Amino acid sequence: GDTGCGHERDVGLICQNDDLIGPPQEVTVVETTSTTITLQWQAPELYLDETQLGGVSVEYRINYAVNQDSEEEGGNQPEMLADIIEANPPNRLLMTGVIAGLSNSTRYLLRIRAEILYPYCSSDLVGVYTSYISVLTSAQPKISTLPVRLMSPRPQEPFMGRIEVSYDSQWGTVCEDGFSYHDARVVCNMLGYQKGALCVVGNAKFGEGTGPVWLDRVTCSKKDEVLEDCSFSDWGNTSCQHSDDVGVICKPDNFLGPVQNLVAEEIGSSSVLLRWDNYDFPPDAHSRRYYLQYRADSDLYTRIKRLADNTDHYRLTELTFGANYTISIRAELRYTYCRYSSLFGKFSAPLRVTTKKTAPTKPPTQFHVVALNSTSIEAQWGPPPADSINGEILGYRIFVQGPLSESEVEHTIVDSRARQFVVGGLKPGSSYKCSMLAYTIGDGPRTVVLSVTTKDSDYIPYIVKFGIMGTGIDKVTRESGDPGIKVLCGPGVINDVTVGWYYGNGTEIAPQGKDLQLATYPNHTLELRIGLGRGLRLCDAGTYVCEAKQVSQNGQSQKREFTLVVGDHPPPPERPLAIKIRSKSATLAWEEPACTGGHTVTEFNLRYSVDSSMDFMVINGIDGARRSYTIDSLEPDTPYMVSVQAVSFYHQLSNFTPGYYFTTLPPGMCAVWIITVGHRTFAEENQLMTEQKHRCSDIVADR
Repeated sequence: GDTGCGHERDVGLICQNDDLIGPPQEVTVVETTSTTITLQWQAPELYLDETQLGGVSVEYRINYAVNQDSEEEGGNQPEMLADIIEANPPNRLLMTGVIAGLSNSTRYLLRIRAEILYPYCSSDLVGVYTSYISVLTSAQPKISTLPVRLMSPRPQEPFMGRIEVSYDSQWGTVCEDGFSYHDARVVCNMLGYQKGALCVVGNAKFGEGTGPVWLDRVTCSKKDEVLEDCSFSDWGNTSCQHSDDVGVICKPDNFLGPVQNLVAEEIGSSSVLLRWDNYDFPPDAHSRRYYLQYRADSDLYTRIKRLADNTDHYRLTELTFGANYTISIRAELRYTYCRYSSLFGKFSAPLRVTTKKTAPTKPPTQFHVVALNSTSIEAQWGPPPADSINGEILGYRIFVQGPLSESEVEHTIVDSRARQFVVGGLKPGSSYKCSMLAYTIGDGPRTVVLSVTTKDSDYIPYIVKFGIMGTGIDKVTRESGDPGIKVLCGPGVINDVTVGWYYGNGTEIAPQGKDLQLATYPNHTLELRIGLGRGLRLCDAGTYVCEAKQVSQNGQSQKREFTLVVGDHPPPPERPLAIKIRSKSATLAWEEPACTGGHTVTEFNLRYSVDSSMDFMVINGIDGARRSYTIDSLEPDTPYMVSVQAVSFYHQLSNFTPGYYFTTLPPGMCAVWIITVGHRTFAEENQLMTEQKHRCSDIVADR
């Protein structure tokens, strides 16, 4: 509740509900001309009460496109256009909409949906589209008796220029005041450009005309087909000068032809390199680009990409492995005076491409398996050779076949960077067969099958010392099938005694469940049981003392002690961590495990290699009192893997730690200090909190 906020800052939300707004009802065609279609429909239930109408607006989106039957040759999808009709007031029930700028004798597909716009929401609440309706425009455009022409500064582009009309046998111009897109569309239609206008160009950009300024305040509606249908001031009644002459750029039918020679130069599993003949754009074009469309056979929609100016190639990426695609391209042109409208050329002939459905041709390298303990094994490997991957490695699969008739178990590692994996839950002292593969979209070949046997027991007792002070017979025994030990301590020749077990520091041992148990036998014999039923652990190691004391005053005393070392080799250190990284060196640190099994570590060995390569460089004999080491002579900006091994007083070697991966810095960068909180294990690697600090004083040394 400690926020500092008042209720005037309470937050709310508007959820998108696909079923809230149904489709418009009773859509009918009221009228068609050669360039327009007029529709009428009944509004759907919008669930707006009177209190909501003040801030809400309602629009209707009409999608329309040339019917597939009239589609251009080449199999391209028709261009879907949209027109927006605003409902005023928002709860208006009967709506009328006019779509203009159409071609004569052309069949169109249309559909409508409602959209609610809230003033405090950046997204619209959209309704459901109606079904498509098919409408045919009229065959013959309306004939005008008014001569109109465009005075183009470039003869090769007759679809643009200053608008001139002839009245009383004299040519004159049109004033830009109030001249809108609808007015320009009517002019273009009169000149035979049935696709309408691209944009209006004012301020005499196409040059100043001569003669009178015949028209001013031209106002055309969507339904008007010729200038005679529009309203305007009386002929020649204007205060405009020729500096106000208006022009237009119409949409020509075949000005931009199709792009030629679209080919796929390289076809991969997820990308295609496309190349084509660079288009010969007009020199006065403000923007010269390409418009690429592609669709997989399995997709429900076509994807679009706008490409950079003046390019003749493009690598299409993020494709699906082994999929069939239809790809085509067309030119896009923008003039200086039409910054927000484009002329599009025809699409190229469609190009059919099938991406490769491939898999690695070789298995992972350096595959080997070791037994970690009685129930776990660890597999380590490197990636397949680079020239055999055929795509992008997505992960690896490891197969483990148990003893006798156990079925093979598959383990999938969805990590292309993984270089090791631990398989647990196995049986002690059992033989397993292991193999693995790498996969992209398909599985590569398996490695050779390797055999590995889990350990009989995680830790076998190794008695270094069992010293006897005085007389008596004592023994250490192991029960068959039980990984724990029993140590029997009797009074020997002493009578009238008590017997007790103590730790090396003198603290008397008390029973602790299965960890430590005491059993009393006749003749005052006391048995110490360590790890019965659950097995010995590293922390069971240490010195144990049995003492027999005479009950009488100043009685004799006997002590027997032994040192228990668990396991036949020391445990590995904690996984190393990079605490400082430079461009040519790295400082690694590690810690001893909390329980050492009684092994005294006198030195460490360190090995490292480039990334997943098994070609290790080994550094032996690092002082056992040290917990860090700096590796020099590394390559800048290179990934490395490092691991550490402990060596005991008796020259017994631990396993190497799991590999730690780091990347040296590029030349000239500051050193990076990494302070890690807690102990790092392989499973916890992504959960550690790290803090990075730059020390720019090290730049010279790093270089």
